[in-house]
Amino acid sequence: MDEAAERMQVIDELKQITERLHTMTIVAGLQRQGAVALTPQQFRVVGLLVVGGPTRSGELASALGVSRATMTGLLDRLEQAGLVARSTDPRDARGRLATATDAGRDALRGLLETVILKDDEFVD
Repeated sequence: MDEAAERMQVIDELKQITERLHTMTIVAGLQRQGAVALTPQQFRVVGLLVVGGPTRSGELASALGVSRATMTGLLDRLEQAGLVARSTDPRDARGRLATATDAGRDALRGLLETVILKDDEFVD
């Protein structure tokens, strides 16, 4: 499987997970438990960055099917929360790369550990 196909598979898997999270109102439950609550789109962004490494915002926007402006807003909020960092792209100084921070990785891991499938069922 080539890199593009693997990336699309990861995107599809993240979409499936976030749809289940949203459908089962896990986000609200996590907020009540004091866990970091990510919207489904934020979850996908952090997940893509954790799996795919540093990525340009245009590529993230394309992968999620949102506008560049929407992605900028998502990254702004994630950066303010300390879950994502942005830096200059070393291959092209005009571009910027988004990267999941350690806090972003921890938030994603915590969310997954809280709701991950156990015997194909979500657990609280």
